[in-house]
Amino acid sequence: SGANSVNGADGDGISVQNAEPDFSKTIEDEKKAISDMLSSKSFFSVTVIKNMLAETMKNSMGIVRTEEELKSGIEDVDYYLSIIKKIHYDSSVSSYLNYSLEGVLTLARALITCAEKRKESRGSHYRGDFPQSLEEYESATLISYDNEAYTVQYDRDREYEN
Repeated sequence: SGANSVNGADGDGISVQNAEPDFSKTIEDEKKAISDMLSSKSFFSVTVIKNMLAETMKNSMGIVRTEEELKSGIEDVDYYLSIIKKIHYDSSVSSYLNYSLEGVLTLARALITCAEKRKESRGSHYRGDFPQSLEEYESATLISYDNEAYTVQYDRDREYEN
């Protein structure tokens, strides 16, 4: 009938439903997003934004970085993300690129945010404004993304790295 009984750690029975997830709303939302992209009259295409992102990453995420360059990169990517829903479908590139650009921009924003929060030089990544390596940053940088907010933490207890 779709329900199973499971004994929890305290011995209580817990009822679990084996229902198929309903993705119908997500599918309808994505169909609308693709339809909007196909009918957009925007000057911006996926290729234009992709090329602008490449230039931004080159300027802000090179081996030598400064806070000013990183903050400028964050501003640029935030702008690209603000117009992503308005760009038009670009038939000269793959459907995958048209569909995945928002995720690529979100990842670019996360990378620049992590670099900006790390106020030191480490390995081959040199901060012109912070030339020394600091013990407080001697750990992996972790970033989470939730509701358009990026939160940076450092794995000082090495939980992530083990």
